[in-house]
Amino acid sequence: PILLALLVIVGWFVIALGGFWRKTGALIADLRKFIVTVNGPISSADDSDLDASIQAGSELSIVWRRLRASRFRSNAGQLVLAHEPADLLVADDILDATKQFRFWSATPNYLVGLGLGFTFLGLVLALGSIDATNLGDPAQLTRLFAAMKFKFMASMTGIFLSIAFSFVLRQRTGFVHRLCAELQAALATRYPIVDPVVNAIAALGGRVEAVEA
Repeated sequence: PILLALLVIVGWFVIALGGFWRKTGALIADLRKFIVTVNGPISSADDSDLDASIQAGSELSIVWRRLRASRFRSNAGQLVLAHEPADLLVADDILDATKQFRFWSATPNYLVGLGLGFTFLGLVLALGSIDATNLGDPAQLTRLFAAMKFKFMASMTGIFLSIAFSFVLRQRTGFVHRLCAELQAALATRYPIVDPVVNAIAALGGRVEAVEA
């Protein structure tokens, strides 16, 4: 039973860690590639090449729609943004858009819960094996304590694997946050921030001046 419990806990850890590592690895690669594209030269007047560089189904495409909706052409003919990139492209939104991210975020709690659950289940089974009519037998206590020792191994395994997964989770999500901050800076350099209302008033003033002239 203890081997089965350890197999379940370790198996859960390995499967969750493998999926999380692959998915965040793909997301990090997409962010790095897109940062290079944003920092590169402008090859089209409407930035359609930048839009095309976002792969369909990518987590970036979800937040990029929001940024694209905020992009417009100013009176000077330059593509600008109506809002700061930091308000439009948020790392937490990208992570939340990642499939199974909430499951991975809760995995440390699941590992601890599995360890404790198997521990208490083992204790219940061990206590149930005691012969109540022969409590004076020292061998029963010996078997009980031996069983308790192995059952607590499941709990400790769950706790240690929970700590390990939390460390990897923090490191990878922190790296995604740093890349998003770098991307926000690159977008702020590429697109000036212009208030649409101010831009509309300036355009209206230009038309009035043209009519008066």
